Amino acid sequence: MLYQKDFKSIHQFLESEEEVKAAINRITANTAFLKLSNYLFPNMPAEKITDNLKNISSVAEFQKKFMYPMIRSILEKTSNGLTFSGFENIKPDQAYLFISNHRDIFLDSAILNILLLEQGLPTTEISSGSNLMVSPVLADMVRLNKMVTVYRDEGTSRQWYNQEKLLSEFIRHSINDRKISVWIAQRNGRTKDGADKTQPGLLKMLVMGLNHQLKNNFKQLNIVPVSMSYEYEPCDKLKVEELNASVNGYKKTTHEDLHSIISGITQQKGHIHLAVCQPINDDLDKIDDSLNDNQQIQAIANLIDKQIHNNYKLWPTNYIAADLLAGTHRYADFYSVADKVKFEGHLVKQCNTLNGDTGKFWQMFLEMYANPLENISQPTV
Repeated sequence: MLYQKDFKSIHQFLESEEEVKAAINRITANTAFLKLSNYLFPNMPAEKITDNLKNISSVAEFQKKFMYPMIRSILEKTSNGLTFSGFENIKPDQAYLFISNHRDIFLDSAILNILLLEQGLPTTEISSGSNLMVSPVLADMVRLNKMVTVYRDEGTSRQWYNQEKLLSEFIRHSINDRKISVWIAQRNGRTKDGADKTQPGLLKMLVMGLNHQLKNNFKQLNIVPVSMSYEYEPCDKLKVEELNASVNGYKKTTHEDLHSIISGITQQKGHIHLAVCQPINDDLDKIDDSLNDNQQIQAIANLIDKQIHNNYKLWPTNYIAADLLAGTHRYADFYSVADKVKFEGHLVKQCNTLNGDTGKFWQMFLEMYANPLENISQPTV
């Protein structure tokens, strides 16, 4: 089978019952997994959780019977509720490439998939960086969630090119031949400054090795932008640390992504909204054919960004940050005194736990929260 032969290195899908059960046995034997289960399901004995998992025999069953209640439990413990919009934009008999802004390593795609399940729709393949494969239990969880490996900065330039091309071919194969949707972030790594921008390199990867009929090649992917917004940014303190350290050539250590996953799961996030935007196929026809390839790629990135920005649900935190940055009360109608006191208290607490220039950190936090509002007030051209 072409799929198995060509794509095994990036998509180790657990097809047989034996493979699924072996992965589950490894997961349930891991002490870190048991601690997470106790946190998520405090009223259920560990033995019961293990027994339930060992009765699962397929990836689809794992997602419905374990991942779905797990994500719902995380949201119940760490948010003030999840809302959503736009599922009328997708058809159950079509496969899509969901291109999402990226705010949380784990939750962005996981939330989309539980909402798809609630709408009676199939879950997506999830494109995930190879840098997240930092432990055997995480690797097994990845495989049980239909994840596709995105290799980053590994090997020679030729090896990197081949991996990128293989990923491109897999995404197209999944959508066009297997009729299975794929989720991918609009950029490598999470947005750390709140200014969501689609990387042109991502779009170039999607059409690697194809002819120059760019718009037709992109139409075949049925691209749907997805806009995730959190009232309190997951891992906001870690993002500020990374932004600050990046000035000095900072490079993340192996286990920092795992720390970010755990922080994103456990940190309080306030309200959360996921918006499924309009498919971009009709808008692709409006792009000027006289533009060169790079210009057309940028125009497509702009289309995606515009939808993500305009469908991003703004919270009091965004308006407060914008007013604090400008030293005005322009957006005072969008938040209460209590909202402001709570937000400022959160930022003070986060700044006080960082080593360095508190004033600089304060500015970075405010920009992170204000930029989604700036994105909308500065339309993409």
